[in-house]
Amino acid sequence: MGGLNLLKQAREAGLEVYRDGNILRVQGPRKHKKLALGLIKQKASVFEAMKKERETTDRTDRHVSPLQAYLPRPDLNKHWPDLYRRVHDLTYEDLPAAPFALGQGATVLDKKAFMTRLKMDLAQGPHGPRALYGALQGDCEKILEIVQRRRETPEKKQEVQ
Repeated sequence: MGGLNLLKQAREAGLEVYRDGNILRVQGPRKHKKLALGLIKQKASVFEAMKKERETTDRTDRHVSPLQAYLPRPDLNKHWPDLYRRVHDLTYEDLPAAPFALGQGATVLDKKAFMTRLKMDLAQGPHGPRALYGALQGDCEKILEIVQRRRETPEKKQEVQ
């Protein structure tokens, strides 16, 4: 079965399929494990199908999985340029010393690796997988809040005895 047919079948089954660098990511119900393994086995043809799909389909008309249809989607285009600029201009040195809490249940242990990954996600634009779900925007807002708090609060210097 060709990559395009597999991709179509996976989406109809409710699987979320996306490319993360040279890795094919497949998420969805475990009952479709056989289909997911078939996608991974045919990774090269699936990547080619995804590339052709990108070239022929306008990004705003892309397929929306059943899972995405039920998630709240922020207005991606309204604030994206400003959010991108503000976060893209940050460096890992702007962040507090690691480890620090990003949110409930999320702790940044390596701030350099975190910023590298965050900027990779930003480079995918408002239609990247994390941005579609609003997770990227949430992380960016939290980081900007942490950096702003850090800039407003002077660092306490330890007294030498």
